[in-house]
Amino acid sequence: MISVESGGYLCKACGHGVAIENGIVFFHPEEKNSNSGMEGCILDDVAEYEEKHFWMSARRSYLGAIFKKFVKPEESILEIGAGTGYVAKYLISQGYRDYSIGDINERGLELSGQCACRHKYQFNVMRDVFTEHFDVVGMFDVLEHLDDDGLAVKNIKKMLKKGGRIIVIVPAHKWLWSKQDAIAYHKRRYEIEELKDLFLKNDFNILKVSGFFLSLIPFMYVRKNVNRDDGMLCEKDYRERFKVNGLLNMLLEVMLRIETAIFINFPSRYGGSIVLVAKK
Repeated sequence: MISVESGGYLCKACGHGVAIENGIVFFHPEEKNSNSGMEGCILDDVAEYEEKHFWMSARRSYLGAIFKKFVKPEESILEIGAGTGYVAKYLISQGYRDYSIGDINERGLELSGQCACRHKYQFNVMRDVFTEHFDVVGMFDVLEHLDDDGLAVKNIKKMLKKGGRIIVIVPAHKWLWSKQDAIAYHKRRYEIEELKDLFLKNDFNILKVSGFFLSLIPFMYVRKNVNRDDGMLCEKDYRERFKVNGLLNMLLEVMLRIETAIFINFPSRYGGSIVLVAKK
C-alpha cells in the first residue's frame, strides 16, 4: 500500500519513497524526458487535435462502451501511457472516479492539466512499480510502441489485484502497415491470435477480443498503398500526421459512432484496431 507523506509517497510494505512535484508522483524521474516509444512533442499535437479528430473522438466513445460492460464505477483504474489524459477525462466524466494515469514522459502528465484523476504517476512500465494495487489497468494504443510487449504484460499482471482486468487497444493487421505507423513510432501491428497468445502465455483469461472500426479498413488500405513506408520520413510527414479534411473528418466520425452502436457486442476478426479484455 502507498501512503501520502510530507512531500512524497511512502510504501508501507518496503519503505521505498517517491517524490511529488506539481501533482505528479515520480517513480523514475531519471526517465521523465524519455522518448521511449514516442517523441514527447507528439503529445502537444495530440492536445491540439484530441477534441476534433474523428478517430480520437470515436475511439473514446468506443472505450466508454467497453468500460460500461467490464468495469464498475467504484473500481480502481490505472491508465498506462495516458498521454494528455484525454481518454481519462472522458471516462471520469462517465462516473469512473478512482482513475489514475501514468506515463514515462512528464510532458503528457503536464498537459493533462486539471484532469480530475486520483493520481498522476511518472514511471516506466518495463520496471516494477505496483503490486496488486489496481482493479483495472488500461493501455490504449500503447503496447505497439514497446520493444518488449511481453515484459510489459508481465509487469501489468503484477499491478493487478486478483480478478483484476486489463483492457488493451492496439492497431490491427500487419498488412495495413503504412508510413503513418512509422510516423507514430509503432513497432508492430497485431493480429488477433497473436495478441491473444501474448496474454494467454501470461495466464490471463480472455474475456473479449475483437476487431473494431471495420469500416476504416478500405481507407487504411488505400493509405497503405498511397503512403507506403519507404523508410524516408521528413518534417512535413510529422507536421501533417493528424490533418484530415474537415468534411471527411465529420463523415468518418459519424460512420464510426454508428458502427460502434450497432456492432459493439458482435466480435469481428477484422477492423482498424483490436480491443482485448483479459482477467488475472
